[in-house]
Amino acid sequence: MLKASILKPMTIQYYRQEYNRLIMPDGSATMIESLDTIFHIAYRLFEDSRHIFSRGDMIRYEANLLYQMSFLKCLSVKKLYEGGLSYINPHTQTDMGNFKDPYSIYPIVRAQFEAYCIFNNIYIQHSGEQQLAIYYLWVISGLKYRQGFASVATTPENLRKVADEAAMIDEYLVRLQALETYNSLSDRNKIYIDRQIIHRKNIQGKFTNGEIVAQAWHALFSSAGTNETFHQLYADLSLMTHPSNVSVFQFDEIFRENGDENMSHFAVNLSRIITSFFIRDFIEAFPVLRVAYLGYDTMGQILVDSLNRMFRGASYQVSDIASETLD
Repeated sequence: MLKASILKPMTIQYYRQEYNRLIMPDGSATMIESLDTIFHIAYRLFEDSRHIFSRGDMIRYEANLLYQMSFLKCLSVKKLYEGGLSYINPHTQTDMGNFKDPYSIYPIVRAQFEAYCIFNNIYIQHSGEQQLAIYYLWVISGLKYRQGFASVATTPENLRKVADEAAMIDEYLVRLQALETYNSLSDRNKIYIDRQIIHRKNIQGKFTNGEIVAQAWHALFSSAGTNETFHQLYADLSLMTHPSNVSVFQFDEIFRENGDENMSHFAVNLSRIITSFFIRDFIEAFPVLRVAYLGYDTMGQILVDSLNRMFRGASYQVSDIASETLD
């Protein structure tokens, strides 16, 4: 493990200065630089992890896919933020100028939030047969959503896909019901699982006090060790994603006094934090990746570990490079 104590005092001073500049970015240029520093770590981790996953082990393979989905959303957020939007009408030459649209960024961050919650719930909060049970329920719920397309499937290919996926649902139900962990649940909880999770296609099941219970998104995020700073986060993301009255009256105000920049900056910062959480949890789920991580860019490690320490606690750092450099 890389130790800060091996760094020269001048080097430590440099990292402290860079940390102070990048940890709380005061403008879009610095925010993009900070996001880039973290994204480079996320992508390198993806590159170094590809050899440990295969379709032969779908539960592990899909963990990698969830990770990819999340950090690609981080890249999408960055592209929307750094370029901004512009438009000139070709007929009237009316120029809207250059501006940012937080209403396009927030839904992506919300999707990133959800992908992270599912990963943490399956791969960090559960292990052994409990992990299998939660994974099977996640698969079943997703496939049941797809069965809704059966009424509009007309081509032989789509009809075959509907039939194949219906068979997969049955197969995963058999797997679920064969688990000793599932069979040890009370009949009352099994009825709850059938009605509230499987029938309602709920993908947020979690073992709580020995029973499987559907959790709200914010509760799953809290289970990841996040502090109270994020208690209302999912509600805020949802308000900006849906055409709530709040989002409408805020839209009337955001393009005054640089509101589009401020709201976008907030959303990008959330994406940066979630990406840092995901990096840490990906390594926690697959510890073989820790060695590769310790060889990555030092400033990137300091930011990733600092954001985890800041919002989750010291035990969530991947290494001690941040604490030994900054403390």
